Parts: sequence; C-alpha cells; structure tokens
Amino acid sequence: TATGTEWIPATSGSGSDTDWIEDANSVYNSTKNIGVGTSTPTSKLHVLSSQNIETTPSVTVENSLSDEDADATIHFKNNYSLGQANFTLGVNSSLDGAFEIRNSKGLTQSGTPSIHIGASTSYVGIGTISPSSALHVLNSSPTNTVPTLTVENNSNLLSSDPTIHFKNGYLLSQTDFTLGINSSHDGGFQITPNIGLTSGSPSFHIDPLTGYVAINNYDPWAELDVVGDVYFWGDLDVVGDVNALTYNGTTKSFLIDHPSFPKDKLLRHYSIESNEGLLIYRGKVNLDSTGKGKIDLPDYFKDLVDESGTTVNLTPIGKEPFLVSYDFDENNKLVVYGKSNSSVSYQVLAERDDPSFQLRKGNVIEEKNDKTIVPRGEYFDPEAYGLPPKKQQLKSKRIEKD
Repeated sequence: TATGTEWIPATSGSGSDTDWIEDANSVYNSTKNIGVGTSTPTSKLHVLSSQNIETTPSVTVENSLSDEDADATIHFKNNYSLGQANFTLGVNSSLDGAFEIRNSKGLTQSGTPSIHIGASTSYVGIGTISPSSALHVLNSSPTNTVPTLTVENNSNLLSSDPTIHFKNGYLLSQTDFTLGINSSHDGGFQITPNIGLTSGSPSFHIDPLTGYVAINNYDPWAELDVVGDVYFWGDLDVVGDVNALTYNGTTKSFLIDHPSFPKDKLLRHYSIESNEGLLIYRGKVNLDSTGKGKIDLPDYFKDLVDESGTTVNLTPIGKEPFLVSYDFDENNKLVVYGKSNSSVSYQVLAERDDPSFQLRKGNVIEEKNDKTIVPRGEYFDPEAYGLPPKKQQLKSKRIEKD
C-alpha cells in the first residue's frame, strides 16, 4: 500500500490479489510494478522513503548472522545476447565485510573485484583488495602499453583538458594545483598552481613533440629550458656545453657572504670573459745567482693549449725595478731571466686547443638567421634596447622555421 505498512495476501484469504503467483519456493508478480512506500511505482520495484531520519535507509540488504558465505548482495544480470554479463555489488563477508563490485554472479574470496571499499578504512581499491590510500589503483596487466589510469578529454572541445586537480583545503595553507594536458598549448603536459590549466606560463611543461622540459614557460627549445633564476644547493655536474644565455646583459656572477660582514652583507663577483677559451696560470718564481729561474707548468700543458699563442706577463718584485724576460728552453720549460737573487711574479695566458675544444668551439661572431637562437631582425636582449621582452615569441619563430 501507499504507506508500506500493510500487506495483502497473494493468493488466498479475503482480498486476494490474483496478480501474485505462489509456488513451492517463490512468490512473484510478473505483470505489474511494485511500490514500497508509494502508490505510483514507475519501475518493477519502486521504493520511496518518506522518513526524515538520515540514518534510516530506504532498502536494507542483510546477510545471515550464522553464515559467513551468505553475503549481502544485489545481482545484476544482462541476458541480451550481444552483451551477456553478470555483476554483483554488496558486502563480502569473506573479506572482512568490504563493499565490492565484481564482474561475476555473487562475491567470492578469490580473484580481484572491480571496486573494493575497505570496511574499516573506507579506502577505495581498483584492481586490489588491500588499498593503502584513499584511492589505490593497481595495474596487473602484463602489457606495458596498458595504462593504470586514463584521463581523457572530449575530442570536440578545445578547452576540455584532461586534468587532475589537487586541492589543499587546510585553512592555513589553502592551495590548488592542476596537472594534465593543455590543449591550448599544443597538447603539452603541464603542472600549474591553479584550478585547471590556463594560457599563462605553467610551473612545469613538457613539449609533446620534442619531449623538452620547460620551467616557468611553455615553449622549450632545449632539453631543459628555465625562465628565471636557478639556485643549486650542492654540486652540479654538466655533461656537454654550458651557454650562459641570461637576460640581464649575459653576466655571470656569484654571491657569497661578505667575508668582513658575513651577517650583514653579500659580496658579488663576476666571471672573467674572453673571446678565447682562455687558461690562466700564475705564481712567483725565484731567480738564482745567474738571474735565471724555471717555471714548472703542468705536464699536460703542451697537449692542452696552443703554445704558439701563449703569452707571459712578468712583474719584478721589490722596490727597485729591473728588466725581465722569458723564453721556452729545449725541453719546453718556461725560463725567466732578470736580476740575480730576485723574485718575479708571472701570469701565463694560453688558449685551449685540445680535441674536445676543437670539436665544440663556436664562432666568436655569428650572423643571425632562421637557425640561430634569435632570428635576424630580433633582439636577444630587447630590454637592453628599450624594448619589451619577447622571449616566447622569438622561440616560437625559431621552432616554426626549424
């Protein structure tokens, strides 16, 4: 009845309903919709809960207290010939009362369910019966081309990026991060400190064509492209060339605590620059009673440098100036000549000329063209010439022309 608190005998007694059929094991109605709590059922079984008590369920499926295998389940069976299937959802007593959905008739202890929710933790497991986090997905496929989780967008919508949003709701540090594929940036993989991916510069970007990684920009033109300052606390090993392409006049400097005022000041020093791969060796040499002294350069000196271009700066030490000169002897040793029993400071300058340097040595002056980092007609450092920065546009042109 409409209240769900009265009943009508199926086939006998006063008011019998002849639509109900009873046999040895079953009572059923195969012709009408059945309503519980409603007089207008819209499906084969329609349950309407009108109680204003949130702890009272509309339907309870319960198992026996004395039978471990009598799981509380609901079975879904598709008999259509092209899609025959069985699915069961319910509480699996054999697995500590976990709630499961399995692609089978009934719940079992063996095998892996499609979805498993731990009874004590409420952790959700997909592909596992022992989830160790709020959502635990286990891929048991023997094929490495089968992903564990796929996040896909609509092929007809440019802005429907496939993303995952991470939200920290803690009051003192509320933050949002999103990772995924940004369709607006040619399908690059990105991480941004926002809700969703935007057209601005992401914190992290991987180019879909080259695999190049960008930090704080979305148009990398090297394996790692960083826009902004980079701090390394520790050692940095680089295999390959290091090109200092900065946007503040291409200066190369370092900071240390000021040795005289370490708590109050910093000291900045700059690197020495040259149009050569320059090596410097310096020191002091004591001349003997004949006014001659030998300088011991490294054993590898002659194999590392172009000796024909080597120059030596000599400075007499003392109150009285005197003439000094140098030469290389028959053993290729550097010999200094001057006043007997005196001292001389020296500085040897030489350009590298070893095979590695010869292979990678670049031209001092390069003509701009469509293959250089900055194409003809554009500036490498436009801000130095009173123009706005155009790093992203320059790099985009380079990639298009390459």
